[in-house]
Amino acid sequence: MSLTEIEKSYIAGFIDVEGSIVISNLHGKNEGKAGAMKVVASNTNKPVLEFICLQYGGSVHSSGHKNKKQNKPCFQWIISSQKALSFLIDIEPYLKIKKLQAQTAIAFQRGRHHRHAHYPLSEEELAVAEAQRIIMAALNKKGV
Repeated sequence: MSLTEIEKSYIAGFIDVEGSIVISNLHGKNEGKAGAMKVVASNTNKPVLEFICLQYGGSVHSSGHKNKKQNKPCFQWIISSQKALSFLIDIEPYLKIKKLQAQTAIAFQRGRHHRHAHYPLSEEELAVAEAQRIIMAALNKKGV
């Protein structure tokens, strides 16, 4: 099913307000290697998250938190890697608040989409990915 421009702009607005775009840092035996990119949106309105999930993939699950004011259960939609790349490419033109995060995540994921697990990133590619992760962390820092 193809989304209309209005639906894409609605979803972008939803992500601007209720979403997060992150590049994770790997720990343990993979520490120092670039992590994964993901988009997460949380809300008490599960049908909205399920609509986005139906269109783009990912998963919806209970976040285990409740909205304190109304005691409603809260849900999360999570999408990562290549599916998240396609999603962000679709909504990036409509983003206002998280446009730079989306552009950083798109560049990060494009830098690794051609890779197979058996062919690790070069030192140069790892350095670029780490720089993108640091930029993303700065863009997502609260109060900035």
